[in-house]
Amino acid sequence: MLVSGQAVGEDGIVHFGVVELWACLLACAPGTGDTGDTATPNEFVEVDGKQFVLRGEPYRYVGTNVWYAAYLGRDDEHGGDRTRLVREFDLLRANGITNLRILGAAERSPLDNSMSPAISYRGEVEQEDILVGLDFALAEMAKRDMKAVIFLNNFWEWSGGMVTYLSWVNGGEYINLGDPAHPWPEFALFSAQFYSNADAQALFRKYVAQIVGRRNTITGEEYADDPTIMSWQLANEPRPGDRGGATGRRGIHAARVVPWSLHPSSAPRSVAMSVPVSPR
Repeated sequence: MLVSGQAVGEDGIVHFGVVELWACLLACAPGTGDTGDTATPNEFVEVDGKQFVLRGEPYRYVGTNVWYAAYLGRDDEHGGDRTRLVREFDLLRANGITNLRILGAAERSPLDNSMSPAISYRGEVEQEDILVGLDFALAEMAKRDMKAVIFLNNFWEWSGGMVTYLSWVNGGEYINLGDPAHPWPEFALFSAQFYSNADAQALFRKYVAQIVGRRNTITGEEYADDPTIMSWQLANEPRPGDRGGATGRRGIHAARVVPWSLHPSSAPRSVAMSVPVSPR
């Protein structure tokens, strides 16, 4: 598996793929995979130079965002719709779309526009049924030879995200996106405080340890050993918080978001040593 993310250049603009490239290079480090002899092609997506490789061949794909897969994957009793999810997977596969980006984290939040139910609260899983939905989604994707990119946090408020983590450690303070009393970029600047808040990051790592160390309740396979998971993304759309404009604070958190993304403590491997960062 690869750990991926996004980074910010000196111009204060988000550049996609920089952290992902770093993680891919890390994934190529020798000695990170199994050394046992096997005739079975590697089912994990690997990296060879600048090329993704799967089963010894270049891995090229068309992907899309199915962030809600874990929610649809819940059983009907818990509000899911597995029939619809399977139908959507079949439709995507039939049209050549084989790489899906999926939500792997949602935090119970005081923010007005955050989704409910969420998966976790203060770093602890409290909605196991949603993770069972993720188990189901991954099991169905494996049947169709699809790959998943799972994101573990969010710069924005709709799944809870960084502002929610901050509210858990700062006495309950937060800013709602779109609140007229806090015009742009106040929300973004508030969210970007996550990159330098050790307490909020500790709760994040506590949750990440649970999700990347999980065993799929349907297949019995540990997430760490599941080649359906192509990569983990540290967060959805992490960014410095401000491009400037009237505030004159261009890139105020740019010096923080990149070190946070690159720091080993942010990576799933550091909180669950049995979970590979590199392909096997």
